[in-house]
Amino acid sequence: MFRDRMWPAALICSVIANVHRNPEDPDHPDPYSAAEFMPGARVQTQEDKLREFAERVLAGDTFEDEQPDEAELARFRKTMQSML
Repeated sequence: MFRDRMWPAALICSVIANVHRNPEDPDHPDPYSAAEFMPGARVQTQEDKLREFAERVLAGDTFEDEQPDEAELARFRKTMQSML
């Protein structure tokens, strides 16, 4: 209930922040989302994402449950073939 009432305000805040956002800012290269302006929201930084990935690798996670994007794989193959 509380979340539903706060969402419009968070959405307005994200729009205002994106209007004034510097796209070259290395600290926040992606546009802001309304979820980042919700009370109690925890924003995951690039460093947090990398740390989480490293912890999963060290724990022995094989990532077999995650299927790669076919378009991304094709783009990667093309890039690798052009480099070799």
